[in-house]
Amino acid sequence: MHQTLKIPENAFRDGLVIVYAHAASYGDLWAVAALLRHDGELLGEIRAPVRSPEQAAAAAEKWLREQCTEDSLQLVRVENLHTAVPEDQRQHLTLVRFVIGHVTASDVTGRLERAQMDDGPDEGEGQEAA
Repeated sequence: MHQTLKIPENAFRDGLVIVYAHAASYGDLWAVAALLRHDGELLGEIRAPVRSPEQAAAAAEKWLREQCTEDSLQLVRVENLHTAVPEDQRQHLTLVRFVIGHVTASDVTGRLERAQMDDGPDEGEGQEAA
């Protein structure tokens, strides 16, 4: 099964959207669902014949990269959040966060850097000694 990813235009903020891929195993088949929130509407889904959480995360990334290319979007950042899954469930579940954008990579990088600076950079970082 392969369902096209459909991201609502109103989900983008400043040209960016965060999409989560939740994956769960059913034997040698993993269901990978793309959502804006854990309890949100399904944006798309694939079934991946893989054997591990790592392979399911890789399948999710490949799928989202392909979908972004088809939709003239850009996959800006990928974060594997597998360690956020309760340890006793990790062999059957995984989670990946994707930042997808309409804008160029340099624009997005600048925005991400500014956002990190707004969160309070380490003391002295980026400052020259007087």
